[in-house]
Amino acid sequence: MREVEKHCNTCQYSYLESERSSFRIALRQKCGNPDYHSSNSLYGNIMEDWSRDFCCFWTPKTERTAL
Repeated sequence: MREVEKHCNTCQYSYLESERSSFRIALRQKCGNPDYHSSNSLYGNIMEDWSRDFCCFWTPKTERTAL
């Protein structure tokens, strides 16, 4: 297995959601991990995660294999 760079783009829980403003539609990256959105996640921890491009709940995407 090769080494995967830790980034929100390579996280299993990351997904893109479209957001509409009055002038355009933009894609925003969101996190679907329930632990990330729990009350136990402190604001300071989340801000620290933003500075390094991935959070402490980062999980690599699972590779699909043929049966």
